[in-house]
Amino acid sequence: MTKDNFLYVLVGLLLGFVSGFLLQEAMAVRQSQRLLPAQAAALAASGVPGSATGVPPMPNDARVAPMPESGPAGVLGAPQAGADAAQGAPGPVMEQVRQLQARIDKNPKDAEALIALANMNFDIKNWARSRELYERYLALHAPDPDTLSDLGVCYRGLGEYPKALDMFRKARQLAPDHWQSLFNEIVVLAFNLRQMDQAQTALQQLEKMQPGNPDVQQLATEVRKQANASS
Repeated sequence: MTKDNFLYVLVGLLLGFVSGFLLQEAMAVRQSQRLLPAQAAALAASGVPGSATGVPPMPNDARVAPMPESGPAGVLGAPQAGADAAQGAPGPVMEQVRQLQARIDKNPKDAEALIALANMNFDIKNWARSRELYERYLALHAPDPDTLSDLGVCYRGLGEYPKALDMFRKARQLAPDHWQSLFNEIVVLAFNLRQMDQAQTALQQLEKMQPGNPDVQQLATEVRKQANASS
């Protein structure tokens, strides 16, 4: 069995499930679809709700970090320990993962298979495995802001907040208008590190970058609530 086996169990539960924005663990906006066409077809064939595009239906087509539900900061979305292989999971998804892993076993430098499998693990919040795969991909491929931001979300999920901030900032060095990485930085600063002054400064920049974006507006509301509660 591969390290990705538990993906088969959870993927059917994750796909199609998003309700609300802040204060809900499952919320994650998503960047442009990054699964391979074959993956999307496999997920669509699985019959999982929302799988016609290969990804869960999520607002605004831009991926950002999920938000804490409430209370002290903590690590969200860690995969359940001991999850077994593919009992009850969609066959096409199982086969797709096996094919990707077989490609990587045969050629550890198969960047396309690495990023595809990383994205699948990201989507079920298997942070450790997706981090490993993103890092292997970036060792072979020029960095891009989407992948750096996704890697930062993995670090956040693992509780490695300084590394997460570093990835988000590197993403913006490559693409100063990459608002998703700035959004992610604010999430970490406000809800994980409780560095409210820095979070609010970054929030002002984000609001200038994305005026009228409802997700940014909701983030601003929650950050300011958090700031008022901390004062």
